[in-house]
Amino acid sequence: MREIHSVDPRLTTNSEGIYFVVRLPKRWQLLAFRFDDYHEGGHPEFWEAHVTPVLVKAWAFRLFPSLSAAERCQCELQLKAELDLHYDGFPRGRVTWNEEIDRFAVFHGSNLKPTMKLQRGAIERAFGISGRADWEFDEHEQCSLFSAEAIWTHLPIRERWKTAIADFD
Repeated sequence: MREIHSVDPRLTTNSEGIYFVVRLPKRWQLLAFRFDDYHEGGHPEFWEAHVTPVLVKAWAFRLFPSLSAAERCQCELQLKAELDLHYDGFPRGRVTWNEEIDRFAVFHGSNLKPTMKLQRGAIERAFGISGRADWEFDEHEQCSLFSAEAIWTHLPIRERWKTAIADFD
């Protein structure tokens, strides 16, 4: 008997959206927000509503291992409040449809590094646009050094990534 694999229909349809590439305790993770699944919005709104909760949950046990549940909850709320201010600290970008040329554009800040083990193809697949996208650098999508340093202060991340002001290798 042949095994049948189901394909997520979102990956066969295309969508505009935004993405973040964030560091979790054990790996880098792409967080893609397709506008066919979420309301259209900007990076700050998605960061506060969806990304910082993921970061706080992922890092909480490492940051607050010996605290009681109540104490950990309080620390998690403080950490979220701090991280909410720094949506531009991790690599991010936007996927938009360019009707004039019948292709998608992926605007990015040129912050991905090979050590992140996340290639452009993964981002294109997340939005269902493989082979139908032009990648365009956008200054606005660059990581802010100020925000990256704040993230490095609050999360025990040793690895450094390119920011608008400095490049850590």
